[in-house]
Amino acid sequence: LVEYFKSNKVDQIFTNSLASHAFVRLKNGIIVTWGNNSSYQLGLENQDKNIHTPVQVTSLIKKNDPVIQIVCGGDHTLALFM
Repeated sequence: LVEYFKSNKVDQIFTNSLASHAFVRLKNGIIVTWGNNSSYQLGLENQDKNIHTPVQVTSLIKKNDPVIQIVCGGDHTLALFM
């Protein structure tokens, strides 16, 4: 993770104490995630149960409608668009 974020600057981190996953919005607006994906809470269909390195979440890309907040729960994630 450290190497990835050396070249990808972080804007905001989204997680909580109940979640075993995290989301990060990079300065360039891209959303990446990693962690437990057992309930597909990462928004990455057809992926392994555990993602160990940051992966871009293409399902959160909406033209002219950026993600402004992400909430991580134990087995779910919610995204709020502008």
